[in-house]
Amino acid sequence: MKKAVFVCVLLLVSAGTAWGNHISVTAPEGDGSSGKARYGTFSGWENTGFSATVSPNSCYYWYDYDANGAWQNVYLQIALPAVADVDLISSVTLNLNITGTQGAGARLYHRTNASTATGLASQQLTGDLLIGQITGPLGWLAIDVTDPIKADLTAGYDWAVFHFAYAGSSSAWSSLSFSSGETAEAAYLNIVPEPSACIMLVAGALCLLPRPRPRK
Repeated sequence: MKKAVFVCVLLLVSAGTAWGNHISVTAPEGDGSSGKARYGTFSGWENTGFSATVSPNSCYYWYDYDANGAWQNVYLQIALPAVADVDLISSVTLNLNITGTQGAGARLYHRTNASTATGLASQQLTGDLLIGQITGPLGWLAIDVTDPIKADLTAGYDWAVFHFAYAGSSSAWSSLSFSSGETAEAAYLNIVPEPSACIMLVAGALCLLPRPRPRK
């Protein structure tokens, strides 16, 4: 009896650990930005260089009537946790703490082939799958990325790769900023399991409990 109770406890603990939410937070080197700037009518666009320490992350486009302008994109790589069964994932969200937005905001893309990702935003890997256009609101925003992350896990990738592209034009300014990996409000993935996963484990544990013997 004691042995059966011990096994039951182990299964219940497993249900709370193996099938709990997986939270994966952006590391300081996992986000960064780069872009170009133009300094007059007859000048070309010049690279501004990559930075992994800018806080907050800022994606923007601006252009004035004197032909000056600048744009900047943000690159993001987040570690993917080991998941026992991808089919038991209920949902996945990319969570951002939005600190500022203007005009058209920014477009969020996911990279479908992350085989070359190393976890360093300095690779400046771009996405090819449009997730959506982000315009706010300020504060924490949860963006559904269930299908792309399931595909990443199925492919065996170690990193989820996103990038934010400016959404402006020569007639409108746009910007989106969010907390960087250097802060306590860094972007993170939240992977939520199906409730049935926990229920099945608990049910199996209960079946192992010894039944009381009938009194003679």
